[in-house]
Amino acid sequence: MRRLVFVMIFSSFLVGCMSLQTPHLEKLWQGRFSLSVRSATIDNHQSGHFLLSHTPAVLTVLDLKSALGNTLARIEQGQDYAQLQAVGIDTIKAQDAQTLMKTALGFSVPINGLEYWLDGQASPWSKAETVPDKAPYETIIQNGWTITYLAYVNGLPSRLRLTRAETSDNPAISMTIVINSRTP
Repeated sequence: MRRLVFVMIFSSFLVGCMSLQTPHLEKLWQGRFSLSVRSATIDNHQSGHFLLSHTPAVLTVLDLKSALGNTLARIEQGQDYAQLQAVGIDTIKAQDAQTLMKTALGFSVPINGLEYWLDGQASPWSKAETVPDKAPYETIIQNGWTITYLAYVNGLPSRLRLTRAETSDNPAISMTIVINSRTP
């Protein structure tokens, strides 16, 4: 089941159209991702498009899309809930995004803090190491992740790489993100 959910979320295979309306939100990032997940039992490489939106009321919505733009999965996190909707499976719910990802995939992925990293900032919710000490950063190390900024446009990150080493609980993950647009 976990492998099936993983494949559904991160694959870019052809699927029928899925209608999930993106709510009007205050901050929005759109772009592409390339993901590599490796462990003794997993060797998966996927790519696609993403749409991440966030409101001040702490509602975060992450849509993962195929290369053709069809929504494959939606992860939604509110103040006291998280849920995953994906093509071909029932909605999975949990109290937060980390628990949700652990339940759905068997390991965690960087949902919490992602909106800060995409803007070139450390998440204010946990301790971080940065290089250099002040923005714009080349690297942020936070929550077991290393965020490397590969390119900036107009003072904001346009290309970054998120990596996490393999642990007993999680596979090694490397994700490159290209931000095509953001508002505001």
